[in-house]
Amino acid sequence: MSSDTASMIDGKDITIPIRELFELETIDLQTARKKARLIHNMKNIGSSGDEVEVAVRDFFRRRLAKRCEIGNGHIVDKEGRVSPDIDLIITDSTDFPSLQENRDKRSYFPFESVYAVAEIKSTYRKADEPIFKFSKTIKKLKHELKRDATPKNFVKTGLGSGIKLIGLESELPYLNPLYTFMIFIDSGDFDMNDVRKTYSETCRDCLPNVVCLLNKGLLMYWRDPKMNPNHYESIVFPEFADAHSCVWAVAPQTAEENLAFLWAVLADALSRIALYKPHYWSYVKNVFQESEEGLQIL
Repeated sequence: MSSDTASMIDGKDITIPIRELFELETIDLQTARKKARLIHNMKNIGSSGDEVEVAVRDFFRRRLAKRCEIGNGHIVDKEGRVSPDIDLIITDSTDFPSLQENRDKRSYFPFESVYAVAEIKSTYRKADEPIFKFSKTIKKLKHELKRDATPKNFVKTGLGSGIKLIGLESELPYLNPLYTFMIFIDSGDFDMNDVRKTYSETCRDCLPNVVCLLNKGLLMYWRDPKMNPNHYESIVFPEFADAHSCVWAVAPQTAEENLAFLWAVLADALSRIALYKPHYWSYVKNVFQESEEGLQIL
């Protein structure tokens, strides 16, 4: 089909209805929240949380690249340290199988395989301090669990192992930063004044890259609007940005616009992350103990 007719069917111009597509996705998430509230009122509190989490994971499973595995559970490093339970974990499904999957579908993922993690909530409740608590999980992942940094001259290949090209550099100091985010289907009693202390006293690398309040807006790092009042530039990785030219702020939009922007900024981040394939022996070496007899040579 030629470029002149690529956007035409039966002589009529066509466009992809992006807003309508994300509006339908938003309705699915909000319906899951309503169902969760109904289940909660029936005193099945555990199942009520699952409804929203499953709906959000299904959304990203549909919308992200096929190499991205969407799961939940725990992250494990090669020293055996284990993360808290995490609602959503995005990993590389081509080269990094999970270490274990429980009957409740919670998995244990090697840290090297992880692109991103997220906390999923039906409603924002300031009394629960959800952003502050999630920042503690992020701090544990980034400062207690260990994984080797992917060097800037690493280039991912189709075989998964990658190659290094001398002289090829990235604007990132290393290529496997952990992307973190939160999504609240309803903004509840969210107020900027209530989270200002958390954001002023917490290191940027321990704060979520983006907080999506679906029916309110996106709380993330933005290029200071005073520098260009006609254009809002979002910062994908706040920990590497110049703090003097950026601010934390909420960009209020409609629910479908918020969801579309969250998807876009996450997909952008994932496309820029390169993961090293782990040495699986490092995960199991502690299982083997040296015997008193030593190796038995043939």
